[in-house]
Amino acid sequence: MKKILFVMVGLFLLVTLFGCSSSPKTPILTEGKFQVVKDGLTELQDIGIFDKISYIDEGIVWVKSPFYLLSFEDKTTFAVAVYLYCQHENVDISMLFLRDYLINKDIGTYTEVRGLRLD
Repeated sequence: MKKILFVMVGLFLLVTLFGCSSSPKTPILTEGKFQVVKDGLTELQDIGIFDKISYIDEGIVWVKSPFYLLSFEDKTTFAVAVYLYCQHENVDISMLFLRDYLINKDIGTYTEVRGLRLD
């Protein structure tokens, strides 16, 4: 649990300090910042928060059971970090879908304008 808290605090600071771009066509992370986000997400994946991320046609993250135990603030920080990661890899992405790993159904979305919306 302490490891989750440590990673979430790091991602929160990164998201707070660097935020999101107002232009979805502009890469919003330098390579250094991107590596910090990628490392944080790798740690969260290793401890079971999510399974995988896709950014081919649309941003999708498949979340696992421990994701549901996070506070709404931590879920938002996580969604922003994944969104930044996806947008860095594919600048055309303007929405992130959060999908349950077990049932393969969307459980929410994240956009810069509307923020995190959970079903």
